[in-house]
Amino acid sequence: TYLADERSLLKEARSDGEGESLRRTSLPAKLPEMIAFLDQYEFAKAIDLIFGLVATLDQTIQEKKPFSVWKTDPEAARVIVRELLEGLRDIAFLLHPFLPETAEKIAAAIKANKMPEPLFLRKE
Repeated sequence: TYLADERSLLKEARSDGEGESLRRTSLPAKLPEMIAFLDQYEFAKAIDLIFGLVATLDQTIQEKKPFSVWKTDPEAARVIVRELLEGLRDIAFLLHPFLPETAEKIAAAIKANKMPEPLFLRKE
């Protein structure tokens, strides 16, 4: 499967302690579970796992408020944003089997350090 061929990504997990709170819920921790869901054709569970990671990132933004922290401690804000970007990169990777174009747009935006065009248009 797509993810089974990417097991080497587990070796990329950083071990410097930075971003530890997100790492427990991000790619290194979730990849084996994701592979199992895809191998068993449990796509709904795989999508739920991805959106659980999205919820974790959203919760981190709400709790740590990186843009407010920036005003008083820019270095701490950089660490928070770095954690969030790593989590977003992981989400893009896991999303690729389901929405490859969207995943590529997310990854390209991270690499370019730019806000992407809206990924999902709002229905009016």
